[in-house]
Amino acid sequence: MILGIDEQEEVCANCQYFIQHYVKPGRCGIVACNAGHCTYPRLKDRKPGETCDKFEFRHYEEKMQRKVI
Repeated sequence: MILGIDEQEEVCANCQYFIQHYVKPGRCGIVACNAGHCTYPRLKDRKPGETCDKFEFRHYEEKMQRKVI
């Protein structure tokens, strides 16, 4: 769950085209922030709670493989 968004909601945070942005606040590790970007059909800024007509559910197994920290 990112920023309190359920995995079943049709919002950007659950879309296969959404890339979440993170911040590193001091020594607290890495934290998801309320920002990201969409890669389809072109790069554009999005917030995790937004949605659009290009939405496609992400498979969470894929998400864990793509995660880079």
